[in-house]
Amino acid sequence: MTKITVSGIQMDITPKDADTNLKRALDMIDQATLKNSQIVCLPELFTTGFYYEYIKKCATKIPNTVTDALCEKAMSSKIYIIAGSIPEKVGKKIYNTSAFIGRDGKIIGKYRKVHLFPLMGEDKNFCSGTDIRIFETDFGPMGVVICYDLRFPDIFRKIALMGAKVIFVPSEFPNPKIDHWKTLLKARAIENQLYVFGVNTIGRDESSTFFGNSMVCDPLGVVMAESDDKADIITVDIDLSKIDYVRRRVFYLENCAQGF
Repeated sequence: MTKITVSGIQMDITPKDADTNLKRALDMIDQATLKNSQIVCLPELFTTGFYYEYIKKCATKIPNTVTDALCEKAMSSKIYIIAGSIPEKVGKKIYNTSAFIGRDGKIIGKYRKVHLFPLMGEDKNFCSGTDIRIFETDFGPMGVVICYDLRFPDIFRKIALMGAKVIFVPSEFPNPKIDHWKTLLKARAIENQLYVFGVNTIGRDESSTFFGNSMVCDPLGVVMAESDDKADIITVDIDLSKIDYVRRRVFYLENCAQGF
């Protein structure tokens, strides 16, 4: 199958209320399934936001009650769900972790955010992940990075060379960085000749406001769909065969794989 429908959940995050945020996410996933979505991506830290004392209370090992609810939803709706990110506790360490959930309701794998954003205190409250990977789906390999990772082209290139067709970027990208957000999403798509789907939040926390503007870019960097600063479900049909079409005509990714 080369054509698939993907959705991003652009939602406001209620402060220090994981239950309300999870319910909101599940309800919006239901709306996405009405659009025939086959893969749905949630934003970064969608149950907690950047409230670190609350994060420390909520952080548990994965699987947990949040991933259990998402797994049940994935199985009942026969969709893939990218659990944006949630705080994951491993021993005394806490990671900013995304879980990729299959249509059978099982967790395919996890990605722990590699680059932690100092200006929001992430480096003092989370541990950095060390593994870069892809997730195998019925539609081909998919990649996930998280928010600040967007500023580091090397991680995208590694995921692209591993075979990813789409790289999802669940985020809490704050004001006033909207121009950076749009430019970087386009650039990463152009550089790697694949689809890039940035899924951002809206609203505010104690120190930042979030502008939304979730966006999907095709392998040429063309914006296929873009949201505004309101709660939204951004849905787009993508043709994965376009990746090969683009790479056959502009083959610098192949040249890059040859090294220096």
